[in-house]
Amino acid sequence: MQSGIIAFVDGKFLRHCASDDPNVDKANYSGYYKGRGNKFQCVVLLNGMVCHFVGPLPGKASDAGMYYTSMLDELWPAAFGLWFRIFGDSAYPIGPELLKAWPHNQAPAGSPQRAFNRLMNKHRTIIEHVYGKVTSMFKYAGTHLHTKNEDPGTAFAVAILLVNCHTTLYGSSMTSRFYSGLALKSGSLTLGMPPTLESYLRGAPTH
Repeated sequence: MQSGIIAFVDGKFLRHCASDDPNVDKANYSGYYKGRGNKFQCVVLLNGMVCHFVGPLPGKASDAGMYYTSMLDELWPAAFGLWFRIFGDSAYPIGPELLKAWPHNQAPAGSPQRAFNRLMNKHRTIIEHVYGKVTSMFKYAGTHLHTKNEDPGTAFAVAILLVNCHTTLYGSSMTSRFYSGLALKSGSLTLGMPPTLESYLRGAPTH
């Protein structure tokens, strides 16, 4: 994979109804999405497994803010080192462990930078696929307009867990883009097909 990228990070905004606390409603209002809600963030490996999840956070939280709140800038190097990296969209801060697309003015047509951007924009749909599975398989968590008496954070977290379980059983339709039944190995890291359901539920690594 390009530049040691083995995972993609992105946020998700989940709308909900007004609460009884105007201060909470103010914190959860997103001008970008023009509504109240909570933000979540997932990191998805190339094998389709969510290896890191954070949320719910206030709806007005930025992607960069969620990234630092999740402490991925510290947790990722400790787990994977700095050769294996995450890729995020333009809203994320670039760092030793995190890459993003080249700015348009630095990626002229025909350049390696433009080719890199095209490749990453194609492959990062793997994380949209995970969010799509939540929406299609668990509508209560993914699309339901939650009321003030419901807990969208717990519902979304459980849905992510169940989507991971589904991936262990049936794989990811995106995985074939990166693998042909072979594992990508480097040192102690084996990033191939997802673990079995039994080993995942026993706490085995998602890679």
